[in-house]
Formats: sequence, structure tokens, C-alpha cells
Amino acid sequence: MKKLMDKFKKYFIVNKKIFFFLSILLIIGIISGTIFSIVITDTDSKSVTDYLANYLDSIKNNSINLFDSFFSSSLSSIMISIIIFLLGLSVIGIPIIFIIFFYKSFIFGFTIGSILINYKVKGILLSIIYMLPHHVINILVLIVFIIYAYIISLSLVKAFFKREEINFKAITYKYLIMFIIVIGINILLSLYGSIIVPKLIKLILPILN
Repeated sequence: MKKLMDKFKKYFIVNKKIFFFLSILLIIGIISGTIFSIVITDTDSKSVTDYLANYLDSIKNNSINLFDSFFSSSLSSIMISIIIFLLGLSVIGIPIIFIIFFYKSFIFGFTIGSILINYKVKGILLSIIYMLPHHVINILVLIVFIIYAYIISLSLVKAFFKREEINFKAITYKYLIMFIIVIGINILLSLYGSIIVPKLIKLILPILN
């Protein structure tokens, strides 16, 4: 375990500039999403309120379709991972990857903001259960994967434009292994979010009401 932690520590130290950039992008995305949840129109606000109310009602009445929830959540995560994987293998994909990461951060902030606006202080507990730990882990995994995609893309840029020799087969193999690990983690997080989270939320419904 210590060896693994040391490896990750070295990984982030070597790539501290891109890690710092992604951290700033994450903060900006979360803040932007939170602000947007405050300034949206009354019609959009009502739509968000209705969605949250329907979601909680489905949990209360045990009518939520766990399989559909798991399928849609895992499919969304897998599709994003596939897109990032493919963009990492291009020489122009990094800006698009950054946009995707900002969008994920924006949604994260918007969700938290919407919950807090609708349920005030009580919403703090709901937002913690709804977002933690799976969404936070998902973002951390995404950061690691994006850094790896950035390294791959940068290597390709050097190979194409600076004529530097790279072992494309070796780095692609490692990249593929990383991709498979990310997919596996995403599936586990989707299972947690679709099965465990509704059960935890059901426990606090009396508090919200």
C-alpha cells in the first residue's frame, strides 16, 4: 500500500503543473455551477425542484428503478472515459478534454447548489450523501486519467512535430490498462450511487420533511 501511495505521490509531483491547472479548473467549474443554480430562471428552477422532489418521492415509495439508474449512470461515465481515451490518442484532443472536465465540475457545483437552495440547511446532509464519496472519487479518478491522457497526447505531439522517438506500443498498452481500470472504478461507483445512495437518502427523508 505504501509503495502504491509513493508511486501516486511521485506521479503528481512530476505532473504538478497540469494537476494544479485541473484543480483550478475544478474550482472554477464548481463555483460557476453553484452560481448558475442561483441565477437560473424561475421556470428552470421549478424544473430542478420538481426533479429533486420526484427523485426523493421515488426513493420514499421504493419505486426507483435501480437497474435503470445504474445503467444510465455507468453508461454516462463509460462514454466520457471512452471519449477522453480517444482524445488522448490525438494531438489536438487536450482542449476538448479540459472542456469535458470543466463541464463535469460545473454539473457537480450545480447539483450541490440546487440541493442547498431547495432544502437549505437540511440540504447539507442530503448533498453530502448524494455526492460523497462516489462523485468525489469519480472526479479524482478523472483527474488522474486526464493527466495520463495529457502525457500521451504530449508524447504524440513531440513525436509528430519534434521528431522524437517514442515507444508507441508500450505507452498505448499502459494507457489501455489505465482505461480499463477507470472503467472498472466507474462501474463500482455507479453501483454505489444507484443502490447504496438511495438507501442512505431514505434514512434521512424524515429530517428533510
